[in-house]
Amino acid sequence: RALERRAKDLFAGKGVRSRVSAYFSRPQTCVLAKAARSRSIPVVVLQHSAYGYWDWTIAKHIDGVMSDVKMVAGEGVVRYVETVERSGTRPVATGLIMLDELRPGPKPAGPRRPRLVYPLASWIKNAIHYSNSRLALTEYYAVNRAILEVLGRHPGVDVVVRPHPAPRFEDNAAALQTWVKRRGWPHIRFETKGSAYDALREADLIVIDSPSTVLLQAATTRARLFVFNRIFAMTPEGAEALRRRATYGEDLRPFLDALDDALARSDFDNG
Repeated sequence: RALERRAKDLFAGKGVRSRVSAYFSRPQTCVLAKAARSRSIPVVVLQHSAYGYWDWTIAKHIDGVMSDVKMVAGEGVVRYVETVERSGTRPVATGLIMLDELRPGPKPAGPRRPRLVYPLASWIKNAIHYSNSRLALTEYYAVNRAILEVLGRHPGVDVVVRPHPAPRFEDNAAALQTWVKRRGWPHIRFETKGSAYDALREADLIVIDSPSTVLLQAATTRARLFVFNRIFAMTPEGAEALRRRATYGEDLRPFLDALDDALARSDFDNG
């Protein structure tokens, strides 16, 4: 309550016309939103993750209920928010800057080794105050290692593992990195510096084991996609659309076999 009073005082007499937030996953941002709305200041939220092809129930509250307007990627998300979420917010299709940043550039000049990018998700450690994962955390770690086992068998491919950017997940990536070094796979490197957008844009193949925000980003590139999912309850419409763009699987062994086969044949065709 004290924080809410301070927030109301912050907005009082400041001429604030709107309050914009990327998402409402922390009490402080929710309090600011509540204080703004109490003074008839509209609250605008930006689409952060992959709404539409899986049902993230908590988002209906943290983004929908707390906002007046939700700026989303496109008309498909608008229909989802209006018909499925029905949270009271008004969705507006504006596109997303994070997708604009990934518009394909010119292909690299000259020969180079194939490049595979493997972004790690946050599910390896439940460091947030809710979880919508259907996997035990140790099982997700086992998925990481199973995928890396396949990648380790193909030294002709440069593999870039991008850990989740949040600092609280660094210890998990470090454990995987130590394990990779012990296995003796010098073609697999963990990369935290530089632009994640550049890493995705320059990839020939992208492997995703948690189809959330990074899937939206990866689908914008020209890379071939391999998407494994036992994290979320995918909608049938979402799975059908995803299979038109990616090799998609919910059973780990066939997924690993398909990935192994594509790498063995150097098949990076995304068509």
